[in-house]
Amino acid sequence: YSSKGKRLVFVAVEHISSAKYPNLQEHPTLKTINDLFRSMKPELSLIEGIQTGSELNPRSILPQAENCKQAAYLGDCGESSFVINKALETKTAFLSGEPTDQEVVKVVTQHGYETKDLVAFYLVRKIPQWKRQGSLKNDVLDKLAIEQLERYRKRIDPTLIFSFEDFKRWYAKNMPKPQHYAEIENDDPAPHGGPDATFVQKISNLVNLARDVTLLGRIEESLARFDRVLVVYGGSHYIDLEPSLMKTIGPPELKKLY
Repeated sequence: YSSKGKRLVFVAVEHISSAKYPNLQEHPTLKTINDLFRSMKPELSLIEGIQTGSELNPRSILPQAENCKQAAYLGDCGESSFVINKALETKTAFLSGEPTDQEVVKVVTQHGYETKDLVAFYLVRKIPQWKRQGSLKNDVLDKLAIEQLERYRKRIDPTLIFSFEDFKRWYAKNMPKPQHYAEIENDDPAPHGGPDATFVQKISNLVNLARDVTLLGRIEESLARFDRVLVVYGGSHYIDLEPSLMKTIGPPELKKLY
């Protein structure tokens, strides 16, 4: 998008997967980001999946980004860490496009769900990501799930009592398919607000709404402050935001670099 001296590039990414690309430096997503830092020279990058609020260049995320760099972005890493490290290399700014946990909790609970539903949903959504990243080798799913569930519980509601056994009972009640949580795929927790949406898909839809509202606001604020803004987010977010972006900055020029 270009208008009145402003340039916005929205990379509607396919999330990186070592299952498809053992050498992630050859992944089309990372190659595209790398090229854009050379050609576009963004002044600010808006990044998916880091909960650091509206803090510019948050230092709290730097150790994770460095660990991912050392691990060649394998394991529980994604393109967001790659973007952070490119921003550090080029001495440019970066910013989360995500709402705070409290903002998401407010939206979800206003629609009648409980904090345990949100905690369980986050674990359900994480399982396909682990598969994509090749993290589920040697029957480690339950161990990872227990650790991740505790992290989500502390983040979302530290007063909540919700064990892995509680999650299994919640899953049996609210997710009739797939029969076992190990079989969850990307479509199962995908956002869906229609009448045939599952319990988990309805929660996902609310979470997505909170995220898209925040991201759009950050894009508009960033364009008011910077001339060249790069957004690196999953493709579904671009689809949701495209009509609003066209109103904000005009029609896009669509390109596929790789």
